[in-house]
Amino acid sequence: MKKIPCLEDGIFSRKTLKPLESVFNFDDEKRKINLLVTNGEWFTVSGLRRTGKTTLVRSVCNSLDIIPVYVNIWGIREEEKEPFVLEIIVQEIKSQLKRFRLKEFLGRIERLGFLGVSLAIRAQNQVRLEQVLKELVKKKRIVLILDEIQEMRHEESFFKFLAALHDETAPYLSTIFLGSIISLREMLEASYSKPLHGRLGDEIILSPLRDYESRTMLRKGFEQCNVDVSDEVIREASYRLGGLPGWITHFGRIAVIDHYMGKKIDVDEIYDKLIQEAEKILYDEIARAISERRKLRNYIKMLKHLGEHGEITVAEAARLISRKPNTALIYLNHLIRNGILTKVKRRYTVTDPIVREVLSKRDMEKEIKLRL
Repeated sequence: MKKIPCLEDGIFSRKTLKPLESVFNFDDEKRKINLLVTNGEWFTVSGLRRTGKTTLVRSVCNSLDIIPVYVNIWGIREEEKEPFVLEIIVQEIKSQLKRFRLKEFLGRIERLGFLGVSLAIRAQNQVRLEQVLKELVKKKRIVLILDEIQEMRHEESFFKFLAALHDETAPYLSTIFLGSIISLREMLEASYSKPLHGRLGDEIILSPLRDYESRTMLRKGFEQCNVDVSDEVIREASYRLGGLPGWITHFGRIAVIDHYMGKKIDVDEIYDKLIQEAEKILYDEIARAISERRKLRNYIKMLKHLGEHGEITVAEAARLISRKPNTALIYLNHLIRNGILTKVKRRYTVTDPIVREVLSKRDMEKEIKLRL
């Protein structure tokens, strides 16, 4: 089968690093990120998963005359356990820097560390990561992009390192914190990350696309791929995907491939394929969100209810788990912080329709428990 260019670099590309014109919408956010990075600000970008945070930030930074260093902490957490996570993050930063023809500067260093992390260096003197970055920013502006930073929420030493890094390198090094929670800034200002107080600037919060924006994204994506679809398909797909660019992209890719395989674009069939592919990802995310919590059975009860009804009140949650409303509220707020729920007036709702579909599956409880 021939390569389909629009799936490589277009709106329906699964890459998180795209040509800026292929990052749909968010024009104000693009300008703001450009301005903040250019002026050396440290800031946060928050929002539900699949709202396009990573793609937006990486693509904007890649369009600037800077050195962007991207670290996906979620992926590192999947592969490594403490105490190696901090060291792996440092090694990832070093690896990223090497991509920008800085080997002559980093070549003498076998391992980089920070604060209490040990160092092994070919030259006999010790070099810390913050010292290396302090030298590098004299040559060119650097932006450090830390994705899913909420995964480090208990690592106070890491935030101390970042505070020291800020004081050593500002304004020539920017750091952007990305997180799949409602407000990352609120999390970072908690007690365990006190070292960052006074060092963080703005917070950009991404919301799902509105219906007309979602329909426009689908239409433009199909136009890039020279695929003709009816308004009915666009309307139905937009309604089912909840305005989340990640799912819109995924749906578009499946539809385009079906088209090039000579198949008719069937919304029901494509949606079912999307659900099947999304299940494992979402079960992993949900399991991780509740893995450190007590009374996991109560969370499972709530998730089952949410899969069936899509929403819940504090009073309903309290009755469901046989606890007082104040206790039920703790459960609900945890699910909000982890991007599973949003609060609309007095009701707590599952914003992502694909998440609700997965929560309603008969094997949901079994699949989540397998991952705990």
